[in-house]
Amino acid sequence: MLLIAALAAFLLWCIGIAGKNQPIAKQVRVNSSSKRDPYSVIFLARLLLRQPAFRLLPNQIWQSLTTINPYIESLLDA
Repeated sequence: MLLIAALAAFLLWCIGIAGKNQPIAKQVRVNSSSKRDPYSVIFLARLLLRQPAFRLLPNQIWQSLTTINPYIESLLDA
């Protein structure tokens, strides 16, 4: 069960990172003048998945995975 939960959280993280710069992400954003993102990427992914017009291309998911590559490489070099 923990493995399934971890996989679901990782998938939501990938969707959130990929969907962060989509136009529909700006529509679900709260009215905030703050410079930082109002939602965590996992919560943003949950919001975006509930939108009927939200679609991601496979290359957008792949690009979200490239953000984790430097972290993994730093762990392997240590």
